Amino acid sequence: MEGNYDTNKMDATRFDLILYMVRPLTIIENLFGKFRYRKVGGNIEILSRRMKFYAIFLVSLIVAAYCIIFVNDLLHKTHNGINNIVDIVDAVIALIMMIQHTLSMVVFLHYTKNNVNIIKLIAVIDDNLNISKNKQFYKDSRRLIQIGISIFIFIYTLLAIYESNGKYVLLIEILLGIVDFERHLEVMAFCIFIKTMKDRLVIVNKILEHVIITKNRGYTLNIPAKTLKQNAVYAGCTINESSIIRTLAITYDLIGEACDEINKVFKFHIFKALFTTFVYIIMTIWSAIYYIRTSETSDSLFFFLCVFDIISVGIMSYTCEVLLIKRNSTKILVNELIMDYDLTRQMRIQAKAFMELIEVWPLQIYAYDMFAIDIKLLLKFISVSTTYLIVIIQISHFF
Repeated sequence: MEGNYDTNKMDATRFDLILYMVRPLTIIENLFGKFRYRKVGGNIEILSRRMKFYAIFLVSLIVAAYCIIFVNDLLHKTHNGINNIVDIVDAVIALIMMIQHTLSMVVFLHYTKNNVNIIKLIAVIDDNLNISKNKQFYKDSRRLIQIGISIFIFIYTLLAIYESNGKYVLLIEILLGIVDFERHLEVMAFCIFIKTMKDRLVIVNKILEHVIITKNRGYTLNIPAKTLKQNAVYAGCTINESSIIRTLAITYDLIGEACDEINKVFKFHIFKALFTTFVYIIMTIWSAIYYIRTSETSDSLFFFLCVFDIISVGIMSYTCEVLLIKRNSTKILVNELIMDYDLTRQMRIQAKAFMELIEVWPLQIYAYDMFAIDIKLLLKFISVSTTYLIVIIQISHFF
């Protein structure tokens, strides 16, 4: 991938606005020991050993504290016959959360170089679109990130307060809350990076629309740089390349590479979100049926978190679906250029090459090549959950 752009010759200042844009996210991630890059003299590099050690130390501290307190609480806690099974189920889910938290950090540290590549790819994309010096564009993106994170923290805080029912030791509830918050924060981070790619693809589409409009007005078939400097202004950027189709094709190729890097970095977190949500759904259904059969009041810790997880998966699926929609719009616009035989041979050749790149980079996000992340994923969740609901109802009389 580094053959497409020279990372060693990058101007250090070109990263400043990008890092400024994602800083609301990175500040919170740093509190959990997750550093995506290391800034050295204005440039960005992979993490140092000290940063990695700090991340491992935080995870070890949380997991060790949880195990000590949980074992001590288990030895001194008495269970009644009715709630014993549900308590075991809650304990298993909590243990799964801790295991996932440990694996999440290991995977995160493994893809340190990919995180740096994502930032560098965004910098090259912005240079191609001439938005790298447009401060207002980054300010608007940063504001949207701040709003999204604020809403996320507000909703999660309300749920955490509501779920604090004294069933566990207070410190255990705090540790579980930290682990669960970090898990959902990764989903938020994934959505932010995908939206960043979507915003760049929107600019590509707007420039393609401008090329088509200019062509249809009969100004010129091979649009010169002077015309573009005066007219092709979108999101505060001006495209000044004479070979506009070729430039946009290269930009799309970089967007495809960036999406592939994002998929590598977050594929474990995506799979973890899907797996955990599915487990929560099954456990919630089982707990509800169990309490109905025993005529007891439900007090499981995970009912509302199950709803929050479903919403998180829904937002993740919707974000990826929007990216696919914009990609399909790009394909339609490029196809319109290919089918216009009034264009010069050079422009049509460039448009055909652009179409080949679109086919090479479908911008589809997968969880380990098993699950495609799009709006259809929610329908699959509903279908599978309904199937397991029927199975659980059928076997519930054995418990």
